[in-house]
Amino acid sequence: MFDDYAGRLEHPNQAQRWDKPLFQLQFDEKTPVEDIAKACLQGKKPRTPVSTKPEELFDENFLTLLDKSCTSVNTFIIAEQGNVSQGSSLGLPKCPVKYRVARHMNPIELKRFKKDFLNMSKLNPPKGGQKDGVFEAGYIEFLNARLNE
Repeated sequence: MFDDYAGRLEHPNQAQRWDKPLFQLQFDEKTPVEDIAKACLQGKKPRTPVSTKPEELFDENFLTLLDKSCTSVNTFIIAEQGNVSQGSSLGLPKCPVKYRVARHMNPIELKRFKKDFLNMSKLNPPKGGQKDGVFEAGYIEFLNARLNE
């Protein structure tokens, strides 16, 4: 059984990253305890593999900024939609995308759309980073697409 298990193991390879430094211990030789301790405690730390490195999509205040941006868009829509007719467009300051008034929205509907957009943005953040108007433009595009389905 031991021979079967030993046959499955790979031979240590000095060229592989996880085998560095490679210490081979023999029965008739003295164990290099100092060298092993030095390698473990002071040795060069291997770099993290690309496959296991976590991908940072956004910084820690991303969701807070996105929530504030969506709230400002909702506040703007609620305030301005009574002044225009259905089918017209509303333009937010510093935002290149215009909101198309498909129908008058109440605050509860807008809050639900905001929640959906925030959940979607956790997985796929709006492209362009945190420049002025990027979050607002993404949310308005989301609203326009959802209301015209």
